[in-house]
Amino acid sequence: MIWLKKSKIRGIHDLEGKTIAVPGIPYQEDLLESVLTEAGLKLEDVEVQRVAYELVPTLLQRKADAIFGGSWNIEGIALREHGARPVVRRVQELGIPSYDELVVITRADRVAKEPRAIRDFISALSRAVAMVKRDPEAAVELIEASNSALGHEEVEAQVKATIPLMSASAGQEP
Repeated sequence: MIWLKKSKIRGIHDLEGKTIAVPGIPYQEDLLESVLTEAGLKLEDVEVQRVAYELVPTLLQRKADAIFGGSWNIEGIALREHGARPVVRRVQELGIPSYDELVVITRADRVAKEPRAIRDFISALSRAVAMVKRDPEAAVELIEASNSALGHEEVEAQVKATIPLMSASAGQEP
């Protein structure tokens, strides 16, 4: 959950009657409901606005009072890089158990039919993690090349914040 310091929101209980922007992914709304319940609120006590990937502009333009479903190391940093003073509450601080952010799922029949493709994908993912850790600036350049809307300092700060979260071995757990 992220809100701006100037909003005067001090905690989840202050969100009653407020608008919370979410990407619109169903499980995130379920998590939001759990967070609100923990604070004594119901989903009906807030207005939920589905904004897809427009969390940062929605908050900066004051179209929502808070955002949920963003990441501290992406949206939190983007807000800071835009000169805002975000207050970031990770879901683990709000009563949600820690969970893996990246989960790769495939069908069992696909694994049986194309085991090499699955191994190659996991291998490429592991090599990418190792590359980012070895050469963060190359990762910044690749991200910038694929999304020209992001500024260099913003991407650099996001990559720097994300690296400590990456697997120490760059390996993937089957």
